[in-house]
Amino acid sequence: VIGVISILFAMYEGSFLDLFLWASTFYIPIVTVPFMMSVLGFRSSGSSVLAGMFAGFVVAMGWELILKSEMGNVGGLIPGMLANLVVLLSYHYIFNQSGGWVGIKDPSVIEALQEERKKTREAGL
Repeated sequence: VIGVISILFAMYEGSFLDLFLWASTFYIPIVTVPFMMSVLGFRSSGSSVLAGMFAGFVVAMGWELILKSEMGNVGGLIPGMLANLVVLLSYHYIFNQSGGWVGIKDPSVIEALQEERKKTREAGL
């Protein structure tokens, strides 16, 4: 089944680069927003993340299949990411999910790295 789907995608897009860019239009809006939010210190429940991922996928898919020709071939990457972000934050705060913006719990590792960099600069290395 995966092989048949792959062949259909390859015939649909034509070149590997086009196929890769088309597939990333659906992957990036789903994965990037939750990853970046967690890196920036936002913690939420799994249901909030899944709701955001679903919204990002639906908007990116709808944009690519319905609105792309009307919008001058503008891809669904940015609208999908914005939908993911809006739904993730809205779901988190409307349904009062646990977590939210948290700081660094143990800053000792960062302080040690900063101290080592300071010593390296002072030593002239």
